[in-house]
Amino acid sequence: MTIIYSAQTTILSIKRYGMRAATNYSARLLEENIKDFYVKKIALFLAAGLMPLAFLSVAHADAALAAAKGCTACHQVDKKILGPAYNAVAACYGSADAAKLAANKASLVKHVKEGGAGVWGPIPMPAHPAVANEDIGKIVDWVLAQKDGTCPKEFKPKA
Repeated sequence: MTIIYSAQTTILSIKRYGMRAATNYSARLLEENIKDFYVKKIALFLAAGLMPLAFLSVAHADAALAAAKGCTACHQVDKKILGPAYNAVAACYGSADAAKLAANKASLVKHVKEGGAGVWGPIPMPAHPAVANEDIGKIVDWVLAQKDGTCPKEFKPKA
């Protein structure tokens, strides 16, 4: 479409302004079209190249946050170390009910912040007062999003 328009414009310009003006106009129009084409092409390639970054789930960022805050010293995603596996926590505290899930999240944030024992067995979880509640909330959201876990027998929720 642009080429046909450009050719028609060139012919009309030759008739009106003479060959030299039409050539300058056509060259400028062609140059603008080429620049526009390459700008769009570069933008498309950049967008395509950066697209995987957009789909990096928050889970990767929060897994890194959990590691940075020392959580992985006692917990792993799929196996118990000192503390329960993250997917076991998700299986025990996850819920389809939004209100219950929010209450469970608040309970977990408090448990991480203050520490405690007895819910997952005799080994106590130390308190983490230096970790910001916002960071703990992000980590808890990530933990609750884990899949393929089963709630172990030793889990005894506080009443």
